Amino acid sequence: MSNLPLIVFLICFVLMFVLRMAIPTGMITACTMYFLVDGLVKGNSFIGMITGAEGQLHLVAQKSIEAVFTNTTMIVS
Repeated sequence: MSNLPLIVFLICFVLMFVLRMAIPTGMITACTMYFLVDGLVKGNSFIGMITGAEGQLHLVAQKSIEAVFTNTTMIVS
């Protein structure tokens, strides 16, 4: 059960490439699913994970927005 978040991450990551999604979209989706499953396995609430009180799900949005506004190079697929 402790490997479940990693398994979900890998499945989502491969699925995004099979569906021919953009690489950043696949990475964001896979990371979001990893943090969501990891928090739920540990018994955290969904609201607590979003607010940052009980997990790290809020980091996905924070780092994604930070990357968009700080990088000067934009990759368009």
